[in-house]
Amino acid sequence: MVTLSIEVHCLLKADDVRWETMESMTLEIGYPGLNGQTHWKHIGWVQEPQNSLAKSFTHALWSRQTAGQTIVIDFLPPQSGALEKTYCFRTHTMGIDGKTQSTKVKIVEGFHTDLFFSFKPCYPGAVT
Repeated sequence: MVTLSIEVHCLLKADDVRWETMESMTLEIGYPGLNGQTHWKHIGWVQEPQNSLAKSFTHALWSRQTAGQTIVIDFLPPQSGALEKTYCFRTHTMGIDGKTQSTKVKIVEGFHTDLFFSFKPCYPGAVT
């Protein structure tokens, strides 16, 4: 079965001064489902530097200690079989004071970056 997978990289390095005011950042990726509903996922697998058959599943959560990790979130194709190449995302930033700030949902297609993350979709059958 073919899946759409999206690699997510945190653009903040561990020594970035912005971590001084943030505890963590959580990410959710939305993918269009039936009847216009958006399915949100925030669990993926950590992409290890070496190609291993074993996958470590985790929440899409970054902190100063995990800023360098890449998380891959995958989606099954819709029942119609037609692959939708647009997705949306929302982030939740928790400050060191415990307050959470959320982004608005954005609709994107293809490679995308914002202030904190880069997204690299890997479409089934695409040549990389």
